[in-house]
Amino acid sequence: MSARNKSGRTVTRDIYTHDREAYNQRIWIAETPFGLLKELVGLRQFLLRGLEKVQTEWRWACLSLNLDKLVRGLSRLRSTLRGELEPTP
Repeated sequence: MSARNKSGRTVTRDIYTHDREAYNQRIWIAETPFGLLKELVGLRQFLLRGLEKVQTEWRWACLSLNLDKLVRGLSRLRSTLRGELEPTP
């Protein structure tokens, strides 16, 4: 894939195609927590003013997200263990 820029030089982007899969995975990994914070926690803007207060609010939001992930993981583990411990007829 190549194109010409304003000065007439040919710009080739095909040397980066092998990195496209890694880039797409990075987008998914990096954007998911922000989307969850916006949707689940409702953090679309900060309620407080000042860097220190905003940092504290951000930490609380991250803590709530991580606790939610921990609770979901523990409940999955409990259900898995419960299924293994039930006697089979």
